[in-house]
Amino acid sequence: MRKIVLIAVVLAASVVLSGCFVTDRISEKAGEKIMEKAIETQTGGKVDVNADKGEMNIKTDQGELNLSQGQGAKLPDNFPSDIFVYDDRDVIMSGTGAMGTGTFNLNYLTPIAVSQAFDKYKTEMEAKGWKKTYEMSLEGGKSNMLNFEKGDSQVSITVGQHEDTGKTYISIVVVKKAQ
Repeated sequence: MRKIVLIAVVLAASVVLSGCFVTDRISEKAGEKIMEKAIETQTGGKVDVNADKGEMNIKTDQGELNLSQGQGAKLPDNFPSDIFVYDDRDVIMSGTGAMGTGTFNLNYLTPIAVSQAFDKYKTEMEAKGWKKTYEMSLEGGKSNMLNFEKGDSQVSITVGQHEDTGKTYISIVVVKKAQ
C-alpha cells in the first residue's frame, strides 16, 4: 500500500512541479497547498511543495522524501561516489529518501549514444566493485536495464532514448537492502 501511495505522490508531484495546468501565481500557490494537504492526509506526514523551485519534501515518522525537478534539479550532494554518472549531464529529476537512508533517484539526459552509455555503465560499475545481477535490452537496444549489488545496496540503471529530445535518458535508483 505504501508503494502505491509513493508512486501516486511522485506522479502528482511531477505534474505540480512541472507547472502543468498552472496559469498564474495564485493558482500555483493554491495548487501547492491542495497537493500538500492531499499528501499529508495519505502519508500522515508534513509536506512542503515549492513549484517555483521544483521541489517537494515529505517528512513522516518512517523517513523523509526530497524531490527536485526542472531548473533546481541537481546531483544530490551525498550521492554515492562509487556509482558512475556522466559529467556531461542535464539532471531532470533527483530524489533522496523515501525508503530509508541511502535511497536515491536520479534521472538525467546526456548526449552520449544509448549503446555507448549502456556499455560504459556495465564497465564502470563493475570497475567500482559492483556485481551485475541482471541485464536486459529491449527494442533492439533502445531501452536497457542493469541491476547491480554491492554490500547492503542495490542499484537499478535504465538507459534509453528520450523521445522528446533524442538524447540518452539515464535513470538510477539506489536502495539499501532491508536488514
